[in-house]
Amino acid sequence: MDIHAPIRAFLQQQSIVFLSPSGSGAGMRALRAPPSPGASAFAKASADMPRPPLPEGEGIIKAGVVPFLRDPLRFYLMKPVARHAGLPPPEFQICKGTRMMKIGGQWQDIVSSPAAGMEIESLAETALREGIEELGLTLENIRRLFDLGAYTFVSAKTGREKRMWLFAAEMASEEFSGEAADTTAGRGWLSFKEFMAAGRNDNKPILMDINNKLNNCSVYRP
Repeated sequence: MDIHAPIRAFLQQQSIVFLSPSGSGAGMRALRAPPSPGASAFAKASADMPRPPLPEGEGIIKAGVVPFLRDPLRFYLMKPVARHAGLPPPEFQICKGTRMMKIGGQWQDIVSSPAAGMEIESLAETALREGIEELGLTLENIRRLFDLGAYTFVSAKTGREKRMWLFAAEMASEEFSGEAADTTAGRGWLSFKEFMAAGRNDNKPILMDINNKLNNCSVYRP
């Protein structure tokens, strides 16, 4: 079964809440996620989810999801399996991955600018797919989805800065009943303080910003 079909059905029923950079209530609004049409250009495809438009020509191909629970606020994070010799063991980090495009009926990671009319994952689709694959996320356990916007991280392999778009998923329970991929070495709930002690360095300011946004966000409260 194509994992994209249930993800798209889920997103069509969601009102994604956009959190402004400041995290203030004035910058938040709920928006219905549209169906994912084929894109006529890569830049257009990168702006297909409900949020302020990206700068023209900017194509973000990394997206991720941060599941969270409140009272107390905590986050579900992962450790990937070590794949690069000579690098230290991976630390806890935000679940993210590469957007995919459909070529010859098969979904493949985007490695270059897609041709006009090619079917491409939306950023939200990529984020949820990665959550399902790497964390064992189940869509029925998500209460609400928040659009957090773009963040900069550092590639562990090359040391270069890259951009990714993140979403936060408020969970109904702490249970993650799905099976994680064999590329995931560990996963679990961490508080912000626990992540600051045991998390990946370039992800720490990102989670700090997310923590602040959610703490200052009245929309996600009952």
